[in-house]
Amino acid sequence: MDDRLLDTVVHELDAQSNKIVQLIMKLIEILNIDIFVLLKDEISAKWECTYKCRDLSEQVWRLKKQLRESIPLTDWIDPPAKIESALEAAHDGQIKESKDRIKELELRIEGLELQLRSLRARLMRTLTQNWELRYKCRDLSEDVWRLKAQLRRSVALSRSREALPWKKPKTALERALEKRIEELEGRGKHPRRKARSRSI
Repeated sequence: MDDRLLDTVVHELDAQSNKIVQLIMKLIEILNIDIFVLLKDEISAKWECTYKCRDLSEQVWRLKKQLRESIPLTDWIDPPAKIESALEAAHDGQIKESKDRIKELELRIEGLELQLRSLRARLMRTLTQNWELRYKCRDLSEDVWRLKAQLRRSVALSRSREALPWKKPKTALERALEKRIEELEGRGKHPRRKARSRSI
Protein backbone atom coordinates (compact mmCIF):
# COMPACT_ATOMS: atom_id res chain seq x y z
CA MET A 1 0.00 0.00 0.00
CA ASP A 2 1.30 3.53 -0.84
CA ASP A 3 2.37 5.64 2.15
CA ARG A 4 0.27 8.62 1.07
CA LEU A 5 -2.80 6.46 0.67
CA LEU A 6 -2.28 4.98 4.14
CA ASP A 7 -1.91 8.43 5.69
CA THR A 8 -5.09 9.55 3.92
CA VAL A 9 -7.02 6.58 5.32
CA VAL A 10 -5.78 7.34 8.85
CA HIS A 11 -6.82 10.98 8.61
CA GLU A 12 -10.25 10.06 7.22
CA LEU A 13 -10.83 7.65 10.10
CA ASP A 14 -9.92 10.32 12.63
CA ALA A 15 -12.15 12.84 10.95
CA GLN A 16 -15.12 10.45 10.80
CA SER A 17 -14.71 9.44 14.42
CA ASN A 18 -14.61 13.10 15.47
CA LYS A 19 -17.79 13.83 13.50
CA ILE A 20 -19.54 10.88 15.13
CA VAL A 21 -18.53 12.09 18.59
CA GLN A 22 -19.78 15.62 17.85
CA LEU A 23 -23.13 14.34 16.60
CA ILE A 24 -23.54 12.14 19.67
CA MET A 25 -22.70 15.06 21.96
CA LYS A 26 -25.41 17.17 20.31
CA LEU A 27 -27.89 14.33 20.66
CA ILE A 28 -27.02 13.98 24.34
CA GLU A 29 -27.59 17.66 24.90
CA ILE A 30 -31.01 17.40 23.27
CA LEU A 31 -32.10 14.24 25.06
CA ASN A 32 -30.22 14.91 28.31
CA ILE A 33 -28.88 11.30 28.50
CA ASP A 34 -25.90 10.06 30.54
CA ILE A 35 -22.89 10.39 28.23
CA PHE A 36 -20.85 7.52 29.70
CA VAL A 37 -23.70 5.04 29.41
CA LEU A 38 -24.50 6.05 25.87
CA LEU A 39 -20.95 6.33 24.53
CA LYS A 40 -19.41 3.30 26.27
CA ASP A 41 -19.17 1.13 23.11
CA GLU A 42 -18.30 4.03 20.82
CA ILE A 43 -15.54 5.27 23.13
CA SER A 44 -14.06 1.77 23.29
CA ALA A 45 -14.22 1.41 19.51
CA LYS A 46 -12.60 4.82 19.01
CA TRP A 47 -9.86 3.91 21.49
CA GLU A 48 -9.11 0.68 19.61
CA CYS A 49 -9.19 2.48 16.27
CA THR A 50 -6.81 5.17 17.54
CA TYR A 51 -4.25 2.65 18.75
CA LYS A 52 -4.56 0.66 15.54
CA CYS A 53 -3.82 3.82 13.60
CA ARG A 54 -0.78 4.48 15.79
CA ASP A 55 0.45 0.95 15.23
CA LEU A 56 0.01 1.33 11.49
CA SER A 57 1.86 4.64 11.53
CA GLU A 58 4.77 3.14 13.45
CA GLN A 59 4.88 0.18 11.09
CA VAL A 60 4.95 2.55 8.10
CA TRP A 61 7.79 4.49 9.69
CA ARG A 62 9.81 1.34 10.35
CA LEU A 63 9.26 0.09 6.79
CA LYS A 64 10.34 3.45 5.38
CA LYS A 65 13.50 3.33 7.47
CA GLN A 66 14.31 -0.22 6.41
CA LEU A 67 13.64 0.72 2.80
CA ARG A 68 16.01 3.68 2.97
CA GLU A 69 18.72 1.58 4.59
CA SER A 70 18.30 -1.25 2.06
CA ILE A 71 18.51 0.88 -1.10
CA PRO A 72 22.06 1.81 -2.27
CA LEU A 73 22.94 5.41 -3.07
CA THR A 74 23.23 4.64 -6.79
CA ASP A 75 19.64 3.40 -6.81
CA TRP A 76 18.48 6.71 -5.32
CA ILE A 77 20.17 8.55 -8.16
CA ASP A 78 19.10 6.11 -10.89
CA PRO A 79 16.32 3.95 -9.41
CA PRO A 80 15.69 0.58 -11.02
CA ALA A 81 12.45 -0.39 -12.67
CA LYS A 82 11.26 -2.08 -9.47
CA ILE A 83 12.65 -1.24 -6.05
CA GLU A 84 12.94 -4.19 -3.67
CA SER A 85 11.02 -3.57 -0.47
CA ALA A 86 12.63 -3.86 2.94
CA LEU A 87 10.53 -6.93 3.68
CA GLU A 88 11.71 -8.61 0.48
CA ALA A 89 15.30 -7.64 1.23
CA ALA A 90 15.05 -9.09 4.72
CA HIS A 91 13.50 -12.22 3.29
CA ASP A 92 16.28 -12.53 0.71
CA GLY A 93 18.84 -12.04 3.46
CA GLN A 94 17.31 -14.85 5.48
CA ILE A 95 17.30 -17.08 2.40
CA LYS A 96 21.00 -16.35 1.73
CA GLU A 97 21.86 -16.99 5.36
CA SER A 98 19.97 -20.29 5.26
CA LYS A 99 21.74 -21.32 2.05
CA ASP A 100 25.13 -20.49 3.56
CA ARG A 101 24.24 -22.51 6.63
CA ILE A 102 23.10 -25.45 4.48
CA LYS A 103 26.35 -25.28 2.48
CA GLU A 104 28.35 -25.27 5.69
CA LEU A 105 26.43 -28.29 6.97
CA GLU A 106 26.93 -30.13 3.67
CA LEU A 107 30.70 -29.59 3.86
CA ARG A 108 30.69 -30.76 7.45
CA ILE A 109 28.68 -33.87 6.50
CA GLU A 110 31.16 -34.65 3.70
CA GLY A 111 34.04 -34.44 6.17
CA LEU A 112 32.23 -36.67 8.62
CA GLU A 113 31.51 -39.20 5.85
CA LEU A 114 35.22 -39.34 4.99
CA GLN A 115 36.06 -39.89 8.65
CA LEU A 116 33.37 -42.56 8.84
CA ARG A 117 34.80 -44.43 5.84
CA SER A 118 38.28 -44.28 7.34
CA LEU A 119 37.02 -45.55 10.70
CA ARG A 120 35.06 -48.32 8.96
CA ALA A 121 38.21 -49.49 7.13
CA ARG A 122 40.18 -49.46 10.39
CA LEU A 123 37.38 -51.38 12.06
CA MET A 124 37.42 -54.07 9.37
CA ARG A 125 41.19 -54.43 9.69
CA THR A 126 40.89 -54.67 13.45
CA LEU A 127 38.11 -57.26 13.20
CA THR A 128 40.22 -59.33 10.81
CA GLN A 129 43.21 -59.16 13.13
CA ASN A 130 41.04 -60.06 16.10
CA TRP A 131 39.57 -62.99 14.15
CA GLU A 132 43.06 -64.29 13.32
CA LEU A 133 44.24 -63.82 16.90
CA ARG A 134 41.16 -65.58 18.21
CA TYR A 135 41.83 -68.65 16.09
CA LYS A 136 45.52 -68.60 16.98
CA CYS A 137 44.56 -68.51 20.65
CA ARG A 138 42.20 -71.43 20.07
CA ASP A 139 44.97 -73.43 18.37
CA LEU A 140 47.40 -72.61 21.16
CA SER A 141 44.81 -73.64 23.75
CA GLU A 142 44.42 -76.99 22.01
CA ASP A 143 48.22 -77.41 21.89
CA VAL A 144 48.45 -76.62 25.59
CA TRP A 145 45.69 -79.15 26.33
CA ARG A 146 47.48 -81.86 24.32
CA LEU A 147 50.82 -81.12 25.98
CA LYS A 148 49.20 -81.26 29.40
CA ALA A 149 47.61 -84.61 28.52
CA GLN A 150 50.96 -85.93 27.31
CA LEU A 151 52.62 -84.63 30.46
CA ARG A 152 50.05 -86.37 32.64
CA ARG A 153 50.53 -89.65 30.75
CA SER A 154 54.31 -89.32 30.95
CA VAL A 155 54.21 -88.66 34.68
CA ALA A 156 51.87 -91.59 35.24
CA LEU A 157 54.14 -93.88 33.11
CA SER A 158 57.29 -92.82 34.92
CA ARG A 159 55.63 -93.45 38.25
CA SER A 160 54.48 -96.91 37.12
CA ARG A 161 58.02 -97.70 35.95
CA GLU A 162 59.40 -96.69 39.33
CA ALA A 163 56.86 -98.88 41.10
CA LEU A 164 57.23 -101.90 38.72
CA PRO A 165 60.71 -101.85 37.19
CA TRP A 166 60.35 -105.39 35.65
CA LYS A 167 57.54 -104.11 33.50
CA LYS A 168 59.80 -101.71 31.67
CA PRO A 169 58.90 -101.84 27.97
CA LYS A 170 61.45 -103.51 25.69
CA THR A 171 63.32 -101.63 23.08
CA ALA A 172 63.18 -102.51 19.38
CA LEU A 173 66.70 -103.94 19.55
CA GLU A 174 65.75 -106.18 22.48
CA ARG A 175 62.68 -107.42 20.68
CA ALA A 176 64.73 -108.18 17.52
CA LEU A 177 67.34 -110.12 19.51
CA GLU A 178 64.67 -112.11 21.30
CA LYS A 179 63.06 -113.00 17.99
CA ARG A 180 66.44 -114.10 16.58
CA ILE A 181 67.08 -116.25 19.60
CA GLU A 182 63.69 -117.90 19.26
CA GLU A 183 64.39 -118.67 15.61
CA LEU A 184 67.75 -120.24 16.45
CA GLU A 185 66.24 -122.29 19.23
CA GLY A 186 63.52 -123.54 16.86
CA ARG A 187 66.13 -124.69 14.36
CA GLY A 188 67.95 -126.62 17.06
CA LYS A 189 64.84 -128.54 18.01
CA HIS A 190 63.79 -129.29 14.39
CA PRO A 191 66.83 -129.95 12.11
CA ARG A 192 66.42 -129.89 8.35
CA ARG A 193 65.46 -133.10 6.49
CA LYS A 194 68.18 -132.74 3.84
CA ALA A 195 70.92 -132.90 6.40
CA ARG A 196 69.37 -136.13 7.81
CA SER A 197 69.23 -137.79 4.38
CA ARG A 198 72.91 -137.07 3.72
CA SER A 199 73.91 -138.69 6.98
CA ILE A 200 72.08 -141.87 5.99
